[in-house]
Amino acid sequence: MKIHSKLAGTKGFISLWERMILFRDMITSRAEKRVEILSFFEKHGLEATKDAYKVSKATIYRWQKTFEENERKIQTLVPKSTAPKRRRIRHIPDEVKTLILQERKIAKRKKLRSKDHAGGLVKADTIVRFTNGLKRYILTAIDLESEFAYAYKSHASKEAADFMRTFKSIAPIQLTHIQTDNGSEFQDHFEIYLNYQNITHFHTYPRCPKMNAEIERFNRTLSEAFIQQHRHLLAHNLPLFNRKMMDWLIWYNTRRPHWSIGLISPLRYIVNKLPTRESQMCWTSTGP
Repeated sequence: MKIHSKLAGTKGFISLWERMILFRDMITSRAEKRVEILSFFEKHGLEATKDAYKVSKATIYRWQKTFEENERKIQTLVPKSTAPKRRRIRHIPDEVKTLILQERKIAKRKKLRSKDHAGGLVKADTIVRFTNGLKRYILTAIDLESEFAYAYKSHASKEAADFMRTFKSIAPIQLTHIQTDNGSEFQDHFEIYLNYQNITHFHTYPRCPKMNAEIERFNRTLSEAFIQQHRHLLAHNLPLFNRKMMDWLIWYNTRRPHWSIGLISPLRYIVNKLPTRESQMCWTSTGP
């Protein structure tokens, strides 16, 4: 005899029916397993059940209580969802929301190749290197829009403040926001300087490296293109290491093409967005 289903002909009926069967079998097998364990418990006792099925005392008693209170119906032993009843809600401070909106506008202007360079958000970090048993620190910073970068051999918060002061003076951008991790170098004197300059300081969340992806990428470039080739100087001649690193940074900012800004250098990108008079003041070389 041919059996007719009311759902026959419905779009996706076969896959829906297969999922229903799979779900039904999964629930039944798991619930039946719990009934089996409870039956073994009633016959052989707690210790034997724990040894045989590797189930804790609290779990066995919880299943037994649920089973008895619901007239020993097998469906009451179906595993319930373990998802939390209260889910965490992300709370974003108003100043962070404002900055996100500003950065989206900057990205849009960048895509449309607008004439004015806004700048504003700089990300800073610290590179740590062990060379011949010595621990060395290099502070780095990069403008999120133009990719204008700077580095400085230092670690203490007083030196980090000087690093930020120097970056602000040489970078042709309007520095209004900076993002760092929670390292000690970005506290104390560093915070005092930012407050004095009215620069908003954001911190990344712990164990969230993606929030600092741009500066991490620059750190990798600096490490592979410069630091590895000058490890001996980093260990034994810091003044010479710093001078050579400054030369490398000048090349990086004024000559090196960057894919993300149209295969031009960061300084060229900034100058292209300035009025003629201002661009002549910033651009120190008319070479290609």
